[in-house]
Parts: sequence; C-alpha cells; structure tokens
Amino acid sequence: TQIFELIRTDTTMQRDSVVLSKDYYAFANSVQVRVYSQSDNLYDEQILNPDGGLYEFGSAMDIVGTTIAVSSPTYPATGLVRVYDLVSDVWALSQNLSRPGTLFGKDVKIENTKLVIANIDTVFVYLYNFNNELWEIAFEIAAFANLSIDMNNYFVAIGSATDVKVYENNVLLNTFEPEGGEDQYAERITMSNDKLLVSSRFTTVSDILQVVHYYHTTFEYQDKHIASLDNKTRQLCWID
Repeated sequence: TQIFELIRTDTTMQRDSVVLSKDYYAFANSVQVRVYSQSDNLYDEQILNPDGGLYEFGSAMDIVGTTIAVSSPTYPATGLVRVYDLVSDVWALSQNLSRPGTLFGKDVKIENTKLVIANIDTVFVYLYNFNNELWEIAFEIAAFANLSIDMNNYFVAIGSATDVKVYENNVLLNTFEPEGGEDQYAERITMSNDKLLVSSRFTTVSDILQVVHYYHTTFEYQDKHIASLDNKTRQLCWID
C-alpha cells in the first residue's frame, strides 16, 4: 500500500537526501529542503540554501519533531551544520554549528535532545546536547576514517571499514568486526533501540553477496542475513 509519494522534479542535483520522521518527511538538494507533512497532503514548505546552490547544502540532514539539521560540509573553511526549528509555521534558522577541520557535517543524526555530527580532517564525531535553548558540544569521540554514524537513545554507533564501535555518550561499549572474506563493511549502518544493522559484502569464487549483520549493541549477538540481489547495500533503515 502506497502511503505517500515524493516526486523529484530537479534531476540535475546529484547529492540528494530524504529523511522521515513521525510527523514530517523532507527532501533536500543543493538549492533547498522541501518539508512535507505526514498528516496534511497540502503541506509543502521550503528551506532555501542561503548560499544559493553552493557547499553541498542538504547532502546530509536529519529531522526530529519540529527540528531539522541540514549540513553544508564544503562550506568555507570547515563545513557547517544549520539547525532549523518550526516557529509560527515557518522553518526558521536557530543555530549554526561548526568545528575545526574539513567536511564538518558529512553525516548528521538528531534525536530528542542529542545531535551527532561527523567530520573528516580531525577524525572526530561530535555529540551535542540541547541545553537552555542551544546545542552545546558535550563529547568529542575519536573516529578515524569514519564511514557512517547513527544514534538511538544514548547509544552512538560509528562505522569504519574495519569495525563498528558502539558508545554510550563517549564510553566505548562494544566493537563489531567483519567476518573473513568480507569488504565494504559498515558503509551503511542503522540503529533501533539496542539493535544495530550493518551492511557488508562477501565475495566468493562465483558470486558477490550482499550481507547485513544484525547485532545487539550492548552484547555480542549477531544474526547474518545474505541475499544476492545486488552487490552493494545502498541504504538501511528500521520501520518500527
């Protein structure tokens, strides 16, 4: 059953992203973010890129409640994440976030009062808390060559080509690694409560198999599912 349809009319933009929350869903390209309502078919609001079509605006974003975080990772000279809040039916800019390094905002995850942002040059993942109407840096987690991040409750998962590390705030809880013969590990990860899905790929003499690992984040349990539908997992998501 089709619940809703989001039609992309501008096919020239190559770095698009789509996010979904309980009340809204949003589509982004380098020019704008379009926000739609789950309950109102006529709702269609825009957040325009203040810099025109520059700096890969919207290449990563996330939404929770009436807050949207939108990245511009190539913004001079470190990258930038803009946080917007819905105020009087308008998505208004509430805060700009940046840290030293390059490509700040290459990945963004937001949940309740926590915001996680990945960087490149300083190889940190930054955890923010929402305090007194402002997003404030709480922890810096060293994450060399991070490929993917996700967050659920107090857990933060950071994926690299060699492993996935799970933290509670900045305390390391567990490390998961690929099995022999696998590559492209952790290019995509997603979390739900204390469960974690991690993409990977297993190559045999005759085939290349898509692999998805299932873990409990707080203890070492896994169930691996293999399907030879494609040679790469492009996206993972939970439907709770």
